[in-house]
Parts: sequence; structure tokens; C-alpha cells
Amino acid sequence: MCYKLAHIGREFNSRHLHLRFTESPDYDIIYNMGTSKGNFGRKMYSNPEYKKKISKANRYKRISVNKKCIRCDISFMLERKVDKKNVIIITKNERKCCSLKCAKSNHNKQHTAKTKRKISRISKKLWLTEDYAKKVLSSKYSRYTSKGEIEVRKHFIEKYTNDEWTYGGTIRYKDIIISRDLYSDKIKICVEYDGIWHFKDIHGQLKDKKNKDRLLKKWCEENKYRLIRISDQIYQENKKEALKKLEKQVYKNKKEYIELY
Repeated sequence: MCYKLAHIGREFNSRHLHLRFTESPDYDIIYNMGTSKGNFGRKMYSNPEYKKKISKANRYKRISVNKKCIRCDISFMLERKVDKKNVIIITKNERKCCSLKCAKSNHNKQHTAKTKRKISRISKKLWLTEDYAKKVLSSKYSRYTSKGEIEVRKHFIEKYTNDEWTYGGTIRYKDIIISRDLYSDKIKICVEYDGIWHFKDIHGQLKDKKNKDRLLKKWCEENKYRLIRISDQIYQENKKEALKKLEKQVYKNKKEYIELY
């Protein structure tokens, strides 16, 4: 067998990167064909109808056009066919996104009001299930951000650009991973936005939350950061007034620890 393979390899042009073999034991058939007996591509192209279809498709001229991704607005290139009358053909299945990753993401995806209500209803039902809530909350990757917290972040980051406000990232303190909602390393201050999870025991998470809040306070004391906490209830009652109070505590009050509850 090895002798036959070596013989076939010498006979073929050196540019061939691989050889094909069939289940046929007849060495002469393999040698004479130079390819597999069941070559599917050869069978397809020998079919007159398929050949006609391919040749017709290739007769169209093609032009390159710029298109914007419906998800991220990034421009990308694609080809469109042009018929004999110079009319550009736009197919129903034409590519709409710059990449597969972008197509699968929900970035900037606009839902209708009906769809939003449906998603909200399903989500609320899931969170009422104790097993689901425990599974999600116990995950080390879980991180939830409320709408109010996002608004407070945006306000400080956009208004006080010189103070380099930022968020995200984690700190390992006494073998526990803790995070900060909003902070500035430049003026050494942390702002925590406390939602219902910090006050109410929902599916047994309150003990862990309280422990992490206590550890963050200790970390701030050790690293000489001021810590200000604002509750979701205070913010939602009057957003403009709450932001004014928060700004006053951040820039005028010099206390190490403040609670706006």
C-alpha cells in the first residue's frame, strides 16, 4: 500500500496538496482518474441545468457599495449585482450588519412597546422563581445596573470631566471581590447607588450585600477615600433635587462617610 501511495505521489504534479481515495480496491481506476470516483463537484458541473444556472449568475456585473451597519453604524463594503439595464439588484437576504458578532448582539436594538411589555412580564416571572434567582445571584459574573445608577454616572462623568469620574472594575479585599458604582481616583471619592437589594432580603442575598458594603467602607477608610451612599428611593422621588444634594456632598462636605437615605 505504501509503495502504491508513493508511486501515485511521484506521478502527480508537486503543486497538489492532497490526494483523494475511494473505497474502491481497484488501484488502476484510482490511478487513471487522478481523483476520487465519487467527486460530487464533478457530478454537479456535469449537470446541464446546474451549469446553466451558474453561468447565468456569473453574467451579471458586480459593483462594490458602502453600507452602514444597522446595529453600530460602522460602514462596510459589499457587492451588488447589476443587470443588463444597469439596474442594481438588492436581494432580500442582503447582509445588514458589519459582522456576525454585531448581527447577534442586541446593541441599539429597538423593541416595540408591545415587545418591551412582553420581555418585562417574562423577566418578572423568572425572578419570582427562587431557583432561578439563586442561580443568577450566586454567579460570580453577575452584575446588575439600575437605570437610576446609569443616570447618576452619566451626570458626573459628563459634567465634571476634569475630575476623571469612572466606574467598573473590581477590588479584592480580604479575599472578597467588591466593586464601586462611581468613583474618582483624582479626588479620592466613591459614590454608591443603593437600590432595593441593599435594604430588602430578596432570595437571601441581603447578608452578602451588607457584608460587601461593610468591606467597601473599610477599604475606603484604609485608602483614604470618601464614601457617599445615595438610595434609589431618594433619587426617584426628585431626580434634579437628589443630584444637587449629591453634588453638594461630593464637593462641599468633607465628611468621610455620608448616607443620603
